[in-house]
Amino acid sequence: MRLILGGRMSWYDIVWDTKTTGRYTEDSVYKQRVSAEFTPYAGLIFELTPQWSLYASYADIFKPQSERDKGGAQLKPILGSNYEIGLKGELLDGKVNTTIALFRIDQKNRAQTDYSSDPECDMGWYCSVASGKVRSQGVDAEISGEIMAGWNLFAGYTFNTTKYLQDQNNEGKTLNGFTPKHMLRLWSTYRLPGEWNRFTLGGGVNAESGSYDTGSVRFDNPGRAVWSAFARYRINKNWAASVNVNNIFDKRYFTNVGTNNGGFYGDPRNVMLTLRGTF
Repeated sequence: MRLILGGRMSWYDIVWDTKTTGRYTEDSVYKQRVSAEFTPYAGLIFELTPQWSLYASYADIFKPQSERDKGGAQLKPILGSNYEIGLKGELLDGKVNTTIALFRIDQKNRAQTDYSSDPECDMGWYCSVASGKVRSQGVDAEISGEIMAGWNLFAGYTFNTTKYLQDQNNEGKTLNGFTPKHMLRLWSTYRLPGEWNRFTLGGGVNAESGSYDTGSVRFDNPGRAVWSAFARYRINKNWAASVNVNNIFDKRYFTNVGTNNGGFYGDPRNVMLTLRGTF
């Protein structure tokens, strides 16, 4: 069994000067100072077998914010706690690593858009208000490594839910609708055997469930799966040529929604040819 203890001491000063008229005024300056803020960390690892280990960790959260409320005051830092417990494995003589973990993140004072403020309140966008206690929790699982001779795999899945625990206007509601509840990442490569061993082929997918953002109008972003593939040829010990095809099926999607000036499309189908040398 191993116990890991640590921590961080933080000092910071923020001075925010907004000159909308071109002239300095005392009202345009916002200041915030924090001295000697300690954020502890603790971790525990217990080896079940030479291949498998249980672990648990705890860490405090302290994160300064730059957002302002409609009274002009800068929001207080985010405070909270991060808990994680999981199982790690090293398989096939360490060639394959796998992890499954449960996580929980509790925070307070997190900035959220204040739609009751003027749309130009904070440098061209709404001002913010500090939330009450919020929580993000879920499961994260990964496996990566060489599962067979020449065959490498990375797969990861995350399930995440968010909600307000204590908040005057939002208690019990979803905190971040724009955070997908389900996310899957899968990528695999295979180096051909025998006389074809100069060639490596690969492909994978990034998939996630639908998301949304709410304000005066709700923005929805449907779930998607974006597939990509590549092929590489090893010319000699120093040079390799490769071709990547990203977004094979030319999926049209938004990377995010709900910003102050619209959404942003993801990259369409594209092809990249690369010649790489190492010496």
